[in-house]
Formats: sequence, C-alpha cells, structure tokens
Amino acid sequence: MIETVLFKVLDSALLETDVAVYGGLKAIFTAGLPEDAPLPAILITAVGGRDWGCRDTKGGELRMDVQIFANKLESDQALRDLTWKVYVLLNRHTLLPHITNAGYTNVGCTASPPQRSNDEFGFPGFTIPLTVRVAKG
Repeated sequence: MIETVLFKVLDSALLETDVAVYGGLKAIFTAGLPEDAPLPAILITAVGGRDWGCRDTKGGELRMDVQIFANKLESDQALRDLTWKVYVLLNRHTLLPHITNAGYTNVGCTASPPQRSNDEFGFPGFTIPLTVRVAKG
C-alpha cells in the first residue's frame, strides 16, 4: 500500500527527463526491477516495520527503501542530481493527501541521507532509507 503511495508521489513530481520511460510510463517500480528496464530507474520496496499505539491512537512505523539505479556509461553527476531531488522530495513529506482510506490522522515519512549502493554488476546506485509513520485515531 505505501509503495503505491510513494509511487504516486514520485510519478507526479518527477519529469520524464529525470527517469527513463518503460512501457510508456516513468521507470518507477514497486514489484522488482525488470531485467530490461531502461536506466535511470527507481525501485521502491518495503523492508520492515513495527506496530505502535497508545490509548486513542494506533499506528505503525514502516521502513522502506527507495533505490535509484543509473547506467554505468553515463555521468555519475546525473545520478547524484536525481538522488538528491528524490531525497528532498520525500524527506518530511506528508503522504496523507495521497491515501484515500478514511481514519488516518497522520501519514508522513522521513528520509535518511542517500547511501551509495552499486549493484553486483557495477551499475551505480543510491539507496534512500525511509521511515513512514502511520497514525489512526
């Protein structure tokens, strides 16, 4: 669910000049990066979380990774620029307007600084760890 919300946020904010196009859509994925995906591409995955709550409010804290991969034949500066753009967009972003399910009182995310995460084939990449906090009261 949160992957879809983050997809909507990135899809609406990023231009087709920022990321590649795959199947007529921006190369932003939530269910794995296809082998034939053009680069640069973004992959959003859930990596864990925990429930929390008190008397009147219940919620959860979800950990997500936003991975950004680029072509190894292109400039690393373009990858850094895209990564920074995604980081600034998601850090302290309120996701509540993008969630249509009633009852949520707060849904926001905090991004940690990007970390270099090249893949095993030498394609350059960065990972932005996110913490998404969901509250229902």
